[in-house]
Amino acid sequence: MIRNLAYSNSSVKHNKSLFYYIALIVIIVMYFIFFNASSILPDNSTVMNTALGTEVNAGSTKLSINRWEYNKDKNFMEIELSYKDSGDYVTTKLNFSAKAK
Repeated sequence: MIRNLAYSNSSVKHNKSLFYYIALIVIIVMYFIFFNASSILPDNSTVMNTALGTEVNAGSTKLSINRWEYNKDKNFMEIELSYKDSGDYVTTKLNFSAKAK
């Protein structure tokens, strides 16, 4: 009978440590899901593109989109921009980059 008590006591200790391991793993997984949800779940925000020919102020420069074409077969986008500088700065350097949303 004493052997049975000793066996059941060690079994309870093992079950408690197993519970703590499982709880720790669940917490870690939930932590990564919570802080990486934006990369896992789809983005429901609306697309905010500028209409063709509309001027947008970027500092002292006015930008407008003249042409915007996308080729689905080649997965290629071509955008033609025009700009007007007000002449406040000696040199104007414009850098453009496409960003996936």
